[in-house]
Amino acid sequence: MGQRRLKHILIVGSPLDPHVLCVSTKLREAGAFPLFLDLLDPGHFQVTLEAGRWIFFQDDRWIGSNNIVSVWNRWKSPIMGSGLPPLGDRAWRFIQREWASVIEALAISRLNIRWINPIDVERAAVNKVHQMATAHECGWKIPSSLVSNSPTSTKSFLSRRAPSIYKTLSGYYEAPDRTIFTNEVDWHRVSAETRKLGVAPCLFQRKIQKRYELRVTIVGSRIFSAAVDSQACTSSMLDWRRSQADVKWTRFPLPGTWAAKLLRLHRRLGLVFGAYDLIVDRRGVPWFLEVNPCGQWLWIEELLGLDISGALARTLM
Repeated sequence: MGQRRLKHILIVGSPLDPHVLCVSTKLREAGAFPLFLDLLDPGHFQVTLEAGRWIFFQDDRWIGSNNIVSVWNRWKSPIMGSGLPPLGDRAWRFIQREWASVIEALAISRLNIRWINPIDVERAAVNKVHQMATAHECGWKIPSSLVSNSPTSTKSFLSRRAPSIYKTLSGYYEAPDRTIFTNEVDWHRVSAETRKLGVAPCLFQRKIQKRYELRVTIVGSRIFSAAVDSQACTSSMLDWRRSQADVKWTRFPLPGTWAAKLLRLHRRLGLVFGAYDLIVDRRGVPWFLEVNPCGQWLWIEELLGLDISGALARTLM
């Protein structure tokens, strides 16, 4: 009975996601049976909850919740209007809310199911203000920061913290390829758009002069660390994502004190999986930037041979 339970892992995400595809392949190779709840094509997955009993159906199999050992919450909400089936944005928002209610009910049930990551934990951990406060409590250096939509407060901060950068609190993407990267700003530039500033809070930080940057992926207590020489290319100096094809990645042996502080933060946030972004300044001092609880890793795995997908598969089992 115990062995049978290990063979069923529910993945909330698209099997077309390369990360999902890679992990699910490793699960099958290890004898597990992944189920896919793809919220863009939910008709291939059936769930029934009656009298406290959960039953799932996929690929001609009925599976009781007692046979689900873990759930990997890999779902990334689609960009409205970008390739969704033709039901309309409003209908798809409703469908996703309905499924989200069921997924959350499963998460808060008293079933003995491991979640990566627990929904309530991830909801808190994705908040950048919470991340920075918790990282500071765990001993990490954080760039001087301001979150505000006040022109007066913003002017005061930017005047005292030059040079500074602006970054989003929640991320922005508009199909097909419009996003907001980290940008260097000063009060002169911001003052020209004070009306926009008042619409929503902005995150401003003192710009740290970098030597290099780190992407550290943690699965459970396993650490996979990689460095990117972002300063070797002008277009990637401020944000390496602007020039991903031109930057060079290498394996990076994380110093023991840094690893200990990162694991302490990982535990405090309650995460099982997290992709951490750090920078190392010109004096060799590490700074915490942010963590993505549902971050990407496959490009690093393929470039450097880091078995992150294998570690995640083993943790799910």
